Amino acid sequence: GQSGYKDGKHSEFDGPGEVAVDGDGNIIVSDYSNNCVRKISPQGLVSTLAGTGQQDYQDGDGATAAQFNRPHGVAVDGDGNIIVSDYSNNCVRKISPQGLVSTLAGTGQRGYQDGDGAIAAQFYRPEGVAVDGDGNVIVADRMNHCIRKVTPQGVVSTVAGTGRKRGYKDGGVLEALFNCPIDVAVDGDGNIIVADANNHCIRKLTPQGVVSTLAGAAQVNGYGGAMLGYRNGEGLDARFSSPDGVAIDQQGNIIVCDRENHCIRVVAARLTPPRISQPNQPAHESAFLAADYHKGLESSDFHDVTFVVDNERIPAHRFVLASRCEYFRSMFGEGFQERGSNEVKVSDKGISAAAFKALLKYLYAGCMEVEDGLLVEMVKVCDQYQVVHLRDHCMRRLNADITEHNAIGWLVQAHALQGVEMVKQDVVTYVARNYRKIGRRAKSTLALLDEHPSLVKEILDRQVTM
Repeated sequence: GQSGYKDGKHSEFDGPGEVAVDGDGNIIVSDYSNNCVRKISPQGLVSTLAGTGQQDYQDGDGATAAQFNRPHGVAVDGDGNIIVSDYSNNCVRKISPQGLVSTLAGTGQRGYQDGDGAIAAQFYRPEGVAVDGDGNVIVADRMNHCIRKVTPQGVVSTVAGTGRKRGYKDGGVLEALFNCPIDVAVDGDGNIIVADANNHCIRKLTPQGVVSTLAGAAQVNGYGGAMLGYRNGEGLDARFSSPDGVAIDQQGNIIVCDRENHCIRVVAARLTPPRISQPNQPAHESAFLAADYHKGLESSDFHDVTFVVDNERIPAHRFVLASRCEYFRSMFGEGFQERGSNEVKVSDKGISAAAFKALLKYLYAGCMEVEDGLLVEMVKVCDQYQVVHLRDHCMRRLNADITEHNAIGWLVQAHALQGVEMVKQDVVTYVARNYRKIGRRAKSTLALLDEHPSLVKEILDRQVTM
């Protein structure tokens, strides 16, 4: 009952937000004020899955690098990934079964914009999250007063609400209005259940795009203030006061956290129970398969080819590389000298051993664990080896993670490499727009430009055109 931060059997939390259960029976908890995500094992042992406890924004290894800012909603998808709404960072994050944290959608800047998740899409205080039967993440975008959908590919769209206007109105997706939706759940038919907090009611969004009110009543075409209260009853006769949590049980009932009434309510909605991902399903097993492949790379057992990069020898397996990458398939095919050689020298300028290892980790296990210092180089490496998905991920990271502290370093790095002109131009634009801020907050990094007068000219020229 005491707030704090401690793992183990005598654990402490500070403002725990929402919970979810994974396929192994662990309880996943968003520890809101500790800025991290915790796990409670079936034996009651608490550990920190991701987050350093510091309030910030950073992707990377969950236990050592990743940072959150008021994480709130949590859900688990069919592959064992944990989906987190990072409330004050205005984005949706993903924690892989290997513990890698990445940004699924949202630039980190608050706003309202659909589109490519980590490049263009924007949220404003996202709260509840749920995963539907197709693997889409449903998000209650609280301060945009709408419901959003994030596909497994990271594309964001608005499924109900205008994103610009709050209010109360049932109807089609283009006319329906919400007022601070806080939580969502998805039933077995794909209906989305919404805790519409400031309208003091429970709403339903069908797969056909029709919004209706299941329980509670808001003031028609108003903001719902007159209809809060506490009353049991059927449908619109019932009264709630700021409901902020919903779940669907296996009898099709909606379980509601009625916050200001300090109670848990049940709505007998007769919904189709939600689908349950079992730990032995292929989707869940894929996470363990990826982990096993990663172990194979680390141990180098049974390797049949060695890459020499920066004088470092890196063992690998032809079959894995050829199966995962067209470039390697061609390299080990007929007509190439590498086909009959057990050693391949990588002499491409700008490819380090660290970057090559990161490439192999992705090809073996789908691991997109790329350090900030390697992001620019990885764009070049992925272009060289035609690994498009990882390249796009690194591009999204560069756009999302650029700050006054790393911008100049990335710019100098991109300038020194060939084949990353798009990255360079994006960073030039950022530096030109934020030059004064860099001078105030990261003045020492400007010394990196002393040996690159041509870059200074590019920055000045860009400022003129902005």
